[in-house]
Amino acid sequence: MRPGLLTLALGVTTLAACGPDAPSLELNFPSLETFLYSSFARVDVFDVSPNELGMCPSLIRESLRGSTSRPPVYETGDVSVCDFRDGGVVMTGAGSGPKAFVAVVSDASNHALLTGCAVTEVYEGSPSITIRLFMTDRYHEIVDALGPLECGSIDDKCERGCGG
Repeated sequence: MRPGLLTLALGVTTLAACGPDAPSLELNFPSLETFLYSSFARVDVFDVSPNELGMCPSLIRESLRGSTSRPPVYETGDVSVCDFRDGGVVMTGAGSGPKAFVAVVSDASNHALLTGCAVTEVYEGSPSITIRLFMTDRYHEIVDALGPLECGSIDDKCERGCGG
């Protein structure tokens, strides 16, 4: 892991009856601060065709608006960012093939702070997928309004329950 980046693992698997095992998925936060200000993450998975591999910018814009032009094949709903640690979230039924994984990370008031997308082929035994997160255009405005952090570490936030 590069200095200044924080990666949290999200276990991604499918049930045997639904298809092959999917790889683990990691959310790569730009910094510890961005994780500490975050409360919830939502990951939507979309089927894409080989000629749609550049769909990430469109899917991110649509996800931020809360309405996508195509239905996701799987969606986590809003999950605490702390639950994404150590494979704590399991995704079932996403299937195999080319997929776009779109993440939107929000604060406690549901303001989008971070977004990211990864497009990859999912198959049995495929390697883990990392969704690199980036600050939204409003990130600094939102965190300035939130004020100073109450937490100083991941343990403060996730184990002891300080705000943010």
